[in-house]
Amino acid sequence: MSNDNLGPIAGMPCEYRRREFYPNGYGASIVCHAGSYGGRDGLFEVAVLRGTGDGDCRIAYDTGLTSDVWGYLEPRELAGVLGQIMALPPDGPLPGGPMHLASDDAFDENGRPV
Repeated sequence: MSNDNLGPIAGMPCEYRRREFYPNGYGASIVCHAGSYGGRDGLFEVAVLRGTGDGDCRIAYDTGLTSDVWGYLEPRELAGVLGQIMALPPDGPLPGGPMHLASDDAFDENGRPV
């Protein structure tokens, strides 16, 4: 997915919804709207999905990447999160618990980048 056309929209809320599914059996729900984390600032929220996109999917909270959704994502951060989802092994969660993001991609308890 190219993120070139995605980004904060100054002075107005973003209206964006997309689901992507990857060969590993995971996918991403990417949204930006008035009710999403960061949507009022034109930023993105992402949830990890488990499924194939044929209508049989659900949010996956047990992947080892996050136990919730990511919010307040800039396009650069969005691309990194999607890369992590695409890299999940097809047979389940990563061993060893949650993945820790680099400090420049870290988020606070409200999902805002710190």
